[in-house]
Amino acid sequence: MDNQTAVDSFLGMGAFFDAAAKANLGVVIVGGLLGGLLQPIVAKLNPRSESPSLGAYWQSPLLGVAAAGITIYVLAHTDTNAAMPTLFFSLLCGLAFPAVLTSAVDNVGKRTDNVQREIAEIASNAKADGIEETVKAARNLRTVLSQNPPGSMKPEAQTVIEASAEQALNNIAQTPAETATLQRQVIEELKDVGAVALSAGWEKTAQAAAEQLKKLSETVDDKTAKAAAEHGAERLSEGGVG
Repeated sequence: MDNQTAVDSFLGMGAFFDAAAKANLGVVIVGGLLGGLLQPIVAKLNPRSESPSLGAYWQSPLLGVAAAGITIYVLAHTDTNAAMPTLFFSLLCGLAFPAVLTSAVDNVGKRTDNVQREIAEIASNAKADGIEETVKAARNLRTVLSQNPPGSMKPEAQTVIEASAEQALNNIAQTPAETATLQRQVIEELKDVGAVALSAGWEKTAQAAAEQLKKLSETVDDKTAKAAAEHGAERLSEGGVG
């Protein structure tokens, strides 16, 4: 590891710890840990529940932390500025980790199905002739991609979502554009979708947008539109969002 890499790693860790401190991550971990520790004891006191195994006493704290973090930072987006309420809410999440984690997994599945359906519908709507439909489809595609990063989807569904998004981009690029103004508008829509996809983590979708822009740069007549398409394709290929 060279000096620059070491400095970058140190700065990256520093940024993480700074963000963790601002989000009161330590309080959430402690609360989830305590809740997870208590969960087997609570289960043992319930006469209708089976007594937890010895393994549950070391597994439960970890699951309690996971449940607290998922609930507070992903599902509920809880305000963590107040340490005491955050601590006890985390403890409650840790105590209820079986239900919390089961619900979280179910929510991911439902969310994935919804996103797949929405992207497929956008791709279908983008087939319609006319710039109005193109603009609406591009706007909807940007919204869905920005609100649903790959990490929130089931891994096996990401390929399906990216394939549908690629089809939507292809349909947008094929919008009839007889005038230079319409050509530029189609190009701008593709650039915007690519930028949002890249910033949200949908890298293959961003590259698909870059490919469509490159194709348009080779076919459009207007010099300004051609330059915009070339620049957009280059920026997306290089990982830029401008």
